Amino acid sequence: LLMGVYSKYPVLPSPPFLVLSDDNGETFSVPTISPTPGFVHEFASVQNRIYCGAENGLYVSADSGSTWSHILVDSTNSAPANRRNVINGLSPLGDTLWVGTDSGLVILRMDSVGVIGSTSYHVFADSDTTGSRVIRVRTQSFGADSLIVWAVHRSGQSGGGIPSVSRWSSSFPAEWYPYQKNQFTNDVGFIGDSVLFLQNNGVRLTPTDLD
Repeated sequence: LLMGVYSKYPVLPSPPFLVLSDDNGETFSVPTISPTPGFVHEFASVQNRIYCGAENGLYVSADSGSTWSHILVDSTNSAPANRRNVINGLSPLGDTLWVGTDSGLVILRMDSVGVIGSTSYHVFADSDTTGSRVIRVRTQSFGADSLIVWAVHRSGQSGGGIPSVSRWSSSFPAEWYPYQKNQFTNDVGFIGDSVLFLQNNGVRLTPTDLD
């Protein structure tokens, strides 16, 4: 059992941003991680590996969370100002990991042992339809040849842009379509072909009309 802890917890060393339990939550320990992940935002599992998306980057464990390695999704610039290395959301699909960051969407394609073979980036503009910060990403697969990706947006570091959701389809790969503009969506879920938007003012179920 892995947990991301957002504030000080009196029983654990401070600050315990990531804690591990091997007894179903009866007790917790703090794995040694360098650098510290900061706030932990989301976990994902790919093959036999666990990925942790956090304030200070992407972390991977191949031993159920006991030890972790640090990954910069944009290794060309490790400076804190590079918000592409702030990881907000993770969505695995096969050996591909879709990553929501403070500076858009990153797609990591890995081999069977977890080595990243290629990396793609998609930067969203701070505009009247999107915000550049992606706080969640969800993949929706309909067989081998059909894929839909949902990205949940917030305003960027400059304060521009709006909260919204963008939808990409493998059938129309050149376009991202905006939905739920100016609505604070926190996550996206699915029931069959229907889409659920988890928003500040409740849950919106949209089986057909997404505007």
